[in-house]
Amino acid sequence: MVTIVKDIDRINELLRQYKGCNAQLWAYSVSLRRMAIRLWMDINGEQFLLLTAGTRYIQGYIDRENADITVREAVNEHNERIIIISDESADFKVIAGGGLILARGDFSEFNMHFDSLFDMEKAIFE
Repeated sequence: MVTIVKDIDRINELLRQYKGCNAQLWAYSVSLRRMAIRLWMDINGEQFLLLTAGTRYIQGYIDRENADITVREAVNEHNERIIIISDESADFKVIAGGGLILARGDFSEFNMHFDSLFDMEKAIFE
């Protein structure tokens, strides 16, 4: 079953457990405004998808090993709330203005098509 996490502190707590994981830009909308970053330790086991909306900026490689992803909220020069997903050691950064959730589940529970990555009606919200 897929679990959805919205709280940034809880997301970072989970991401600390995944320090050293593999990370990959996994799925995205045609405009790149919505995207999913896939994180995993075991290719066949539990995985995380960081889903962004309103993506404004992308920097860095699209996949890497030994990732150390963190998430933080900030306010930009226009006084708008933004989300920054980063891996400082890999010079990776995504900035999004429309929000973020973390979906947690077994790889078999995630679909390949961006608009149906998982069954939202069966998801549990943490």
